[in-house]
Amino acid sequence: MVLGVGTAKDRALRVSVWAAARKMGIIAEVVLVSDINRILASGIGEIPALVIDNEVVLEGRLPSISEIMEILQPFA
Repeated sequence: MVLGVGTAKDRALRVSVWAAARKMGIIAEVVLVSDINRILASGIGEIPALVIDNEVVLEGRLPSISEIMEILQPFA
């Protein structure tokens, strides 16, 4: 799940996470959550943020696809 308010950076993270998962053979639905109450409840400090299995694994930046693949590896 990508948390963000819908900026280009938020959308780019969503697409990058999807592309990284696909490269790894992971079938995943990557959802962009833009509801401000859900974002605030998550406790993140910066957007965009990536949450996997209720764990914030990235926030405040747009990493490369290879870095996203490293982030996804423990969850594969």
